[in-house]
Amino acid sequence: MSLQFKLMIFAVIILLSLGFGIYYIVHHYLAYSAICPRRVDRNNEVLRFPSFPPTISYRNQFTVVTRDSIRLSCEYYSVEQRIPKATIILVHGISSCKEHMYGIAEWLLSDYDIIVYDQRAHGQSEGKFCTFGAKEKLDISDIINKVESDSMLRSSSLGIMGFSLGAAVAMQAMAQESRIQCGIFEGGFASFRETYHDYGERMIHLRIPSFTDYVLTQSERLAQFSVDTVCPEKSVASIHAPVLFIHGEDDKHIPVQYAKRNYAACGSSKKKLHIVKDAQHHDLGDKGGTAYRDIVLSFLHEVFEGNQPKTKNTE
Repeated sequence: MSLQFKLMIFAVIILLSLGFGIYYIVHHYLAYSAICPRRVDRNNEVLRFPSFPPTISYRNQFTVVTRDSIRLSCEYYSVEQRIPKATIILVHGISSCKEHMYGIAEWLLSDYDIIVYDQRAHGQSEGKFCTFGAKEKLDISDIINKVESDSMLRSSSLGIMGFSLGAAVAMQAMAQESRIQCGIFEGGFASFRETYHDYGERMIHLRIPSFTDYVLTQSERLAQFSVDTVCPEKSVASIHAPVLFIHGEDDKHIPVQYAKRNYAACGSSKKKLHIVKDAQHHDLGDKGGTAYRDIVLSFLHEVFEGNQPKTKNTE
Protein backbone atom coordinates (compact mmCIF):
# COMPACT_ATOMS: atom_id res chain seq x y z
CA MET A 1 0.00 0.00 0.00
CA SER A 2 1.54 3.25 -1.13
CA LEU A 3 2.05 6.23 1.13
CA GLN A 4 -0.23 8.32 -1.10
CA PHE A 5 -3.07 5.80 -0.73
CA LYS A 6 -2.56 5.68 3.06
CA LEU A 7 -2.74 9.46 3.24
CA MET A 8 -5.94 9.44 1.18
CA ILE A 9 -7.54 6.87 3.50
CA PHE A 10 -6.47 8.94 6.50
CA ALA A 11 -7.94 12.09 4.96
CA VAL A 12 -11.26 10.32 4.30
CA ILE A 13 -11.40 9.10 7.90
CA ILE A 14 -10.70 12.63 9.17
CA LEU A 15 -13.39 14.12 6.92
CA LEU A 16 -15.95 11.47 7.93
CA SER A 17 -15.14 12.00 11.61
CA LEU A 18 -15.43 15.76 11.20
CA GLY A 19 -18.73 15.40 9.35
CA PHE A 20 -20.12 13.07 12.01
CA GLY A 21 -18.96 15.45 14.74
CA ILE A 22 -20.68 18.43 13.11
CA TYR A 23 -23.85 16.38 12.57
CA TYR A 24 -23.85 15.28 16.21
CA ILE A 25 -23.28 18.81 17.52
CA VAL A 26 -26.06 20.26 15.35
CA HIS A 27 -28.67 17.54 15.88
CA HIS A 28 -27.90 16.43 19.44
CA TYR A 29 -26.68 19.63 21.09
CA LEU A 30 -27.48 22.86 19.24
CA ALA A 31 -30.98 21.77 18.21
CA TYR A 32 -31.79 21.13 21.88
CA SER A 33 -29.88 24.05 23.38
CA ALA A 34 -32.53 26.72 22.79
CA ILE A 35 -35.64 24.65 23.44
CA CYS A 36 -34.36 22.82 26.54
CA PRO A 37 -33.61 25.56 29.11
CA ARG A 38 -31.70 24.84 32.28
CA ARG A 39 -34.30 23.81 34.84
CA VAL A 40 -34.16 25.97 37.96
CA ASP A 41 -36.31 25.72 41.09
CA ARG A 42 -36.06 26.30 44.82
CA ASN A 43 -34.31 22.94 45.26
CA ASN A 44 -31.28 23.65 43.07
CA GLU A 45 -30.95 27.44 42.98
CA VAL A 46 -29.87 30.00 45.56
CA LEU A 47 -32.85 32.34 45.32
CA ARG A 48 -32.83 36.03 46.10
CA PHE A 49 -36.34 35.62 47.52
CA PRO A 50 -36.43 32.01 48.77
CA SER A 51 -39.89 32.17 50.35
CA PHE A 52 -43.24 33.64 49.37
CA PRO A 53 -43.91 37.28 50.29
CA PRO A 54 -44.33 37.75 54.06
CA THR A 55 -47.14 40.29 53.61
CA ILE A 56 -49.57 37.73 52.20
CA SER A 57 -52.37 36.25 54.28
CA TYR A 58 -53.71 33.90 51.61
CA ARG A 59 -51.81 31.46 49.46
CA ASN A 60 -53.19 28.81 47.13
CA GLN A 61 -50.92 26.35 45.38
CA PHE A 62 -52.65 24.78 42.41
CA THR A 63 -51.99 22.84 39.22
CA VAL A 64 -53.20 23.69 35.73
CA VAL A 65 -53.40 20.97 33.09
CA THR A 66 -52.87 22.58 29.70
CA ARG A 67 -54.77 21.65 26.55
CA ASP A 68 -51.83 19.45 25.51
CA SER A 69 -51.75 17.73 28.94
CA ILE A 70 -48.76 19.53 30.51
CA ARG A 71 -49.10 20.10 34.28
CA LEU A 72 -48.10 23.62 35.37
CA SER A 73 -47.15 24.47 38.96
CA CYS A 74 -48.97 27.68 39.99
CA GLU A 75 -49.50 29.85 43.08
CA TYR A 76 -52.09 32.50 43.90
CA TYR A 77 -51.33 35.19 46.51
CA SER A 78 -53.64 37.64 48.20
CA VAL A 79 -54.06 39.80 51.29
CA GLU A 80 -57.40 38.92 52.82
CA GLN A 81 -57.98 42.25 54.60
CA ARG A 82 -58.47 44.14 51.33
CA ILE A 83 -60.25 43.73 48.00
CA PRO A 84 -57.69 43.85 45.16
CA LYS A 85 -57.83 46.37 42.34
CA ALA A 86 -56.90 43.53 39.96
CA THR A 87 -55.03 40.24 39.70
CA ILE A 88 -51.62 40.40 38.00
CA ILE A 89 -50.08 37.34 36.31
CA LEU A 90 -46.27 37.41 36.58
CA VAL A 91 -44.36 35.51 33.85
CA HIS A 92 -40.70 34.66 34.49
CA GLY A 93 -37.87 34.48 31.96
CA ILE A 94 -35.90 31.58 30.48
CA SER A 95 -34.05 29.22 32.84
CA SER A 96 -35.91 30.83 35.72
CA CYS A 97 -38.87 29.94 37.94
CA LYS A 98 -41.87 31.40 39.73
CA GLU A 99 -39.86 32.01 42.91
CA HIS A 100 -37.86 34.67 41.03
CA MET A 101 -41.10 36.66 40.90
CA TYR A 102 -41.53 36.86 44.70
CA GLY A 103 -39.67 40.16 45.09
CA ILE A 104 -41.93 41.94 42.60
CA ALA A 105 -44.99 40.21 43.99
CA GLU A 106 -44.24 41.61 47.44
CA TRP A 107 -44.48 45.27 46.44
CA LEU A 108 -47.48 44.68 44.18
CA LEU A 109 -49.47 42.92 46.88
CA SER A 110 -50.54 46.12 48.64
CA ASP A 111 -53.15 46.66 45.91
CA TYR A 112 -53.11 43.59 43.68
CA ASP A 113 -53.51 39.84 43.93
CA ILE A 114 -50.75 37.87 42.23
CA ILE A 115 -50.49 34.68 40.19
CA VAL A 116 -47.03 33.20 39.66
CA TYR A 117 -46.31 29.95 37.86
CA ASP A 118 -43.51 27.87 36.36
CA GLN A 119 -43.65 27.98 32.59
CA ARG A 120 -43.61 24.65 30.75
CA ALA A 121 -40.13 23.06 30.81
CA HIS A 122 -39.26 25.27 33.78
CA GLY A 123 -39.22 24.93 37.56
CA GLN A 124 -41.66 22.34 38.91
CA SER A 125 -43.86 22.32 35.81
CA GLU A 126 -43.87 19.47 33.32
CA GLY A 127 -42.76 19.66 29.72
CA LYS A 128 -39.47 19.06 27.96
CA PHE A 129 -39.41 21.88 25.42
CA CYS A 130 -39.77 25.65 25.50
CA THR A 131 -41.46 27.08 22.39
CA PHE A 132 -40.99 30.79 23.25
CA GLY A 133 -44.67 31.60 23.20
CA ALA A 134 -46.07 29.35 20.47
CA LYS A 135 -47.61 27.06 23.11
CA GLU A 136 -46.97 29.16 26.21
CA LYS A 137 -49.45 31.86 25.14
CA LEU A 138 -52.19 29.22 25.29
CA ASP A 139 -50.97 28.11 28.74
CA ILE A 140 -51.85 31.56 30.07
CA SER A 141 -55.40 31.23 28.76
CA ASP A 142 -55.60 27.81 30.46
CA ILE A 143 -54.45 29.38 33.75
CA ILE A 144 -57.13 32.07 33.48
CA ASN A 145 -59.74 29.42 32.72
CA LYS A 146 -58.68 27.51 35.85
CA VAL A 147 -58.76 30.42 38.29
CA GLU A 148 -62.10 31.56 36.91
CA SER A 149 -63.73 28.12 37.02
CA ASP A 150 -62.46 27.54 40.58
CA SER A 151 -63.65 31.00 41.71
CA MET A 152 -60.18 32.00 42.93
CA LEU A 153 -60.30 35.54 41.57
CA ARG A 154 -61.30 38.25 44.01
CA SER A 155 -61.38 40.87 41.24
CA SER A 156 -62.81 40.73 37.74
CA SER A 157 -59.80 42.67 36.38
CA LEU A 158 -56.66 40.98 35.04
CA GLY A 159 -53.23 42.28 34.08
CA ILE A 160 -50.01 40.58 33.02
CA MET A 161 -46.33 41.41 33.56
CA GLY A 162 -43.59 39.45 31.82
CA PHE A 163 -39.80 39.49 31.90
CA SER A 164 -37.49 38.64 28.95
CA LEU A 165 -38.92 35.35 27.59
CA GLY A 166 -41.90 36.04 29.86
CA ALA A 167 -42.41 39.41 28.17
CA ALA A 168 -42.44 37.77 24.73
CA VAL A 169 -44.93 35.18 25.99
CA ALA A 170 -47.08 37.86 27.62
CA MET A 171 -47.21 39.90 24.40
CA GLN A 172 -48.34 36.89 22.40
CA ALA A 173 -50.84 35.87 25.07
CA MET A 174 -52.37 39.31 25.38
CA ALA A 175 -52.79 39.55 21.60
CA GLN A 176 -55.22 36.61 21.66
CA GLU A 177 -56.65 36.90 25.19
CA SER A 178 -59.31 39.61 25.61
CA ARG A 179 -59.63 38.97 29.35
CA ILE A 180 -56.22 40.57 30.01
CA GLN A 181 -56.82 44.29 30.45
CA CYS A 182 -53.23 45.58 30.49
CA GLY A 183 -49.67 44.38 29.97
CA ILE A 184 -46.18 45.27 31.17
CA PHE A 185 -43.40 43.84 29.00
CA GLU A 186 -39.82 44.04 30.26
CA GLY A 187 -36.87 43.10 28.05
CA GLY A 188 -38.88 41.22 25.42
CA PHE A 189 -37.59 40.27 21.96
CA ALA A 190 -39.32 41.19 18.68
CA SER A 191 -38.71 38.03 16.65
CA PHE A 192 -37.46 34.68 17.92
CA ARG A 193 -35.65 33.83 14.67
CA GLU A 194 -33.85 37.17 14.69
CA THR A 195 -32.93 36.86 18.36
CA TYR A 196 -31.61 33.33 17.78
CA HIS A 197 -29.36 34.71 15.03
CA ASP A 198 -28.15 37.37 17.51
CA TYR A 199 -27.30 34.73 20.13
CA GLY A 200 -25.47 32.63 17.53
CA GLU A 201 -23.42 35.63 16.48
CA ARG A 202 -22.41 36.36 20.07
CA MET A 203 -21.34 32.75 20.59
CA ILE A 204 -19.07 32.42 17.54
CA HIS A 205 -18.54 36.12 16.68
CA LEU A 206 -19.89 35.45 13.20
CA ARG A 207 -23.42 35.71 11.80
CA ILE A 208 -24.29 32.73 9.58
CA PRO A 209 -28.09 32.85 9.08
CA SER A 210 -28.19 29.76 6.84
CA PHE A 211 -26.54 27.67 9.58
CA THR A 212 -28.66 28.99 12.46
CA ASP A 213 -31.80 28.61 10.33
CA TYR A 214 -30.90 24.96 9.78
CA VAL A 215 -30.46 24.46 13.53
CA LEU A 216 -33.83 26.13 14.14
CA THR A 217 -35.46 23.75 11.67
CA GLN A 218 -34.27 20.85 13.81
CA SER A 219 -35.55 22.59 16.96
CA GLU A 220 -38.95 23.09 15.29
CA ARG A 221 -39.13 19.40 14.47
CA LEU A 222 -38.27 18.34 18.01
CA ALA A 223 -40.59 20.74 19.86
CA GLN A 224 -43.32 20.67 17.20
CA PHE A 225 -43.83 24.39 16.69
CA SER A 226 -43.29 26.97 13.97
CA VAL A 227 -40.47 29.42 14.71
CA ASP A 228 -41.94 32.09 12.48
CA THR A 229 -45.18 32.20 14.47
CA VAL A 230 -43.12 33.43 17.44
CA CYS A 231 -42.96 37.11 16.56
CA PRO A 232 -44.13 39.47 19.32
CA GLU A 233 -43.59 42.42 16.99
CA LYS A 234 -46.45 41.09 14.85
CA SER A 235 -48.54 39.96 17.81
CA VAL A 236 -48.65 43.38 19.49
CA ALA A 237 -50.38 44.87 16.45
CA SER A 238 -53.52 43.12 17.75
CA ILE A 239 -53.24 44.65 21.24
CA HIS A 240 -55.47 47.65 21.90
CA ALA A 241 -55.48 47.63 25.71
CA PRO A 242 -52.98 49.74 27.73
CA VAL A 243 -49.39 48.48 27.64
CA LEU A 244 -46.05 49.52 29.11
CA PHE A 245 -42.75 48.48 27.52
CA ILE A 246 -39.65 48.62 29.77
CA HIS A 247 -36.12 47.97 28.53
CA GLY A 248 -32.52 48.43 29.58
CA GLU A 249 -30.61 51.06 27.63
CA ASP A 250 -27.46 48.88 27.50
CA ASP A 251 -29.15 45.47 27.10
CA LYS A 252 -26.72 43.17 25.25
CA HIS A 253 -29.00 40.09 25.27
CA ILE A 254 -32.07 41.75 23.74
CA PRO A 255 -30.99 45.13 22.28
CA VAL A 256 -33.18 48.12 23.08
CA GLN A 257 -34.01 48.50 19.38
CA TYR A 258 -36.37 45.53 19.74
CA ALA A 259 -38.37 47.29 22.45
CA LYS A 260 -38.64 50.33 20.19
CA ARG A 261 -39.87 48.13 17.34
CA ASN A 262 -42.44 46.40 19.56
CA TYR A 263 -43.64 49.76 20.83
CA ALA A 264 -43.96 51.16 17.30
CA ALA A 265 -45.86 48.07 16.08
CA CYS A 266 -48.26 47.94 19.04
CA GLY A 267 -51.87 48.70 18.11
CA SER A 268 -52.77 50.31 21.44
CA SER A 269 -53.43 54.03 21.64
CA LYS A 270 -52.51 53.78 25.35
CA LYS A 271 -48.92 52.59 25.11
CA LYS A 272 -45.79 53.74 26.87
CA LEU A 273 -42.08 53.01 26.49
CA HIS A 274 -39.67 53.47 29.39
CA ILE A 275 -35.94 52.93 28.83
CA VAL A 276 -33.92 52.46 32.01
CA LYS A 277 -30.65 54.38 31.73
CA ASP A 278 -27.42 52.34 32.13
CA ALA A 279 -29.43 49.15 32.71
CA GLN A 280 -28.70 45.85 30.97
CA HIS A 281 -30.95 42.77 30.76
CA HIS A 282 -31.25 41.54 34.33
CA ASP A 283 -30.77 44.66 36.45
CA LEU A 284 -33.62 46.98 35.49
CA GLY A 285 -35.21 46.91 38.92
CA ASP A 286 -31.88 47.53 40.64
CA LYS A 287 -30.76 50.31 38.27
CA GLY A 288 -34.23 51.85 38.09
CA GLY A 289 -34.71 51.80 41.88
CA THR A 290 -37.80 53.48 43.30
CA ALA A 291 -38.40 55.24 39.97
CA TYR A 292 -38.86 51.81 38.36
CA ARG A 293 -41.47 50.84 40.94
CA ASP A 294 -43.19 54.19 40.62
CA ILE A 295 -43.51 53.80 36.85
CA VAL A 296 -45.01 50.31 37.16
CA LEU A 297 -47.39 51.24 39.98
CA SER A 298 -48.42 54.49 38.29
CA PHE A 299 -49.23 52.63 35.08
CA LEU A 300 -51.30 50.03 36.92
CA HIS A 301 -53.07 52.76 38.89
CA GLU A 302 -54.04 54.53 35.66
CA VAL A 303 -55.50 51.33 34.26
CA PHE A 304 -57.30 50.17 37.40
CA GLU A 305 -57.91 53.49 39.18
CA GLY A 306 -61.64 52.82 39.39
CA ASN A 307 -61.02 49.56 41.24
CA GLN A 308 -60.08 51.00 44.63
CA PRO A 309 -58.97 48.38 47.18
CA LYS A 310 -61.21 48.11 50.20
CA THR A 311 -60.62 47.04 53.77
CA LYS A 312 -62.83 44.35 55.19
CA ASN A 313 -65.02 45.31 58.12
CA THR A 314 -63.81 43.17 60.99
CA GLU A 315 -66.23 44.45 63.57
